[in-house]
Amino acid sequence: GYVEDTPGTGKVKTKGNSTIDQRGTFLAALEVFSGTTTASGTNDFERTITILNGATLNVPLSNFLRAAANVTVSSGGVISGPGNFRFAGAYDTFQNNGTVSVAANFVQLVGFSSTIGGNGTWGSVFIDSLAQVYLSGDVTMNNPALTVIGTLHLNDGEGSYTLTLNGGSVDVHEYGAVQSPGDIVTDGMVSIRAAG
Repeated sequence: GYVEDTPGTGKVKTKGNSTIDQRGTFLAALEVFSGTTTASGTNDFERTITILNGATLNVPLSNFLRAAANVTVSSGGVISGPGNFRFAGAYDTFQNNGTVSVAANFVQLVGFSSTIGGNGTWGSVFIDSLAQVYLSGDVTMNNPALTVIGTLHLNDGEGSYTLTLNGGSVDVHEYGAVQSPGDIVTDGMVSIRAAG
């Protein structure tokens, strides 16, 4: 595989099987165009991340990737691995129309929020205690293990939306909240637990 700098775009595009091994901050947009790109180390990505159809972004065991801007997983795109994917985009969107099987943690600083969108398949989704996560429209999550310690808003602050859960589970902790206006619709077997 190889990494290609796309002149004039501020974008790095990976093709084939590639590895990004860094311990600092990545200040260019990343497009995983084809093959599998492994992001090892403790990676801070400050610009957009896009995973296209047929491409995979892998986060290895004992590694994490922190995304601080929009993340888009196209239909047929994948974010995988036993590592940890931390979404810390202030007023940014994590749009999943593919598969996110890596542990996805929504973390925020006080005073910021982010949005979640798409109709993809999720593994573990964790909304941290300070996180304020809004829906970007009607969202479908296929088979998620959704843990809410922060707040999941079923709206975008203006319109109310529907979160459809096709299987999976929802665990709302004692200080967590799922706030309306908006609706949750379940399809298939969905386990819901609310403490507090």
